Amino acid sequence: MGHAFLIGYRLVADALIDRAKRRPGTTMDDIAQTSMAVWSLLDAASRTVNDVYRDTLVGLARADELQRLLLLDALLTGKTADWAMLGGTAASLGLPEQGPYVCVVVDHGDVAAMEQAMLRGGLRSAWRPRPDGLAGIVALPGPFPAPGRAHACGLAAVLDVVGTAVTGRAGLSPAYTPLRESADALRLATLARASLPVGTHRAVTLDHDPAAALVAAGPDLALRMALTVLDPVLAAPDRKDLMETLTAWLDSDTGSTTEIAEILYCHRNTVRNRLDRVSRLTGRSLLRPADVAALYAGVRALELRPR
Repeated sequence: MGHAFLIGYRLVADALIDRAKRRPGTTMDDIAQTSMAVWSLLDAASRTVNDVYRDTLVGLARADELQRLLLLDALLTGKTADWAMLGGTAASLGLPEQGPYVCVVVDHGDVAAMEQAMLRGGLRSAWRPRPDGLAGIVALPGPFPAPGRAHACGLAAVLDVVGTAVTGRAGLSPAYTPLRESADALRLATLARASLPVGTHRAVTLDHDPAAALVAAGPDLALRMALTVLDPVLAAPDRKDLMETLTAWLDSDTGSTTEIAEILYCHRNTVRNRLDRVSRLTGRSLLRPADVAALYAGVRALELRPR
């Protein structure tokens, strides 16, 4: 636009100078002063035009960003009527028209930084700041040979990129296709994040630890149950050693006392004695699946309780 004004003023200046040359009594000094006046006007006009143009672009960008945030809010809060009224489309959020998508919730972060991290991973996304961090919708990469395979591989790719980008907890929803299901996906992503203890630096889905997700879904009830089940252990003088050993055993892939002893830097008989003591104090058998499930839920509830 500034270039167009420059051409226009040059044409005006040339016309004025040509006319002045044909006018009797006009001196070169007159022509020089006129030219300087014209170019001063040009400079002032160009600055004004550039300022207005820049302000207009900034205003349009802010309007676009506000529209984008409103559309994201409508999706993430389940206000589908507002989404339709605002003319919401996937393209208006910078997302592909066809899913599948996943909803992501992270403890904290910067919108621009997260979007850039996703782009570096080949992922398109839209993010919204929230009081408890960020919420975003990420399009799964593709294509894949079959829908089931597409969802599994795409979700793994998003999980990897998000896990690298975040500095706290992050939860991912299952894959979904209609954008109108984003509010339900947000709830599941929030639950997945809540299945991780505060202070964890990791990204997970609900499949990571279903039992922990169930505990996170009803934290008050889970904590009450945990205190009921584990109260005798928590009241014991050696509670720290007992809880540490029980947690290590529950987290173990094999349940091997030798393996746990190596992790805790103690003798395997010490591990066995501590586990037997937990069993006696709680009245729960470590050989009975229902009792083990109760102990596992109790330990997870204590880990996830607010600090």
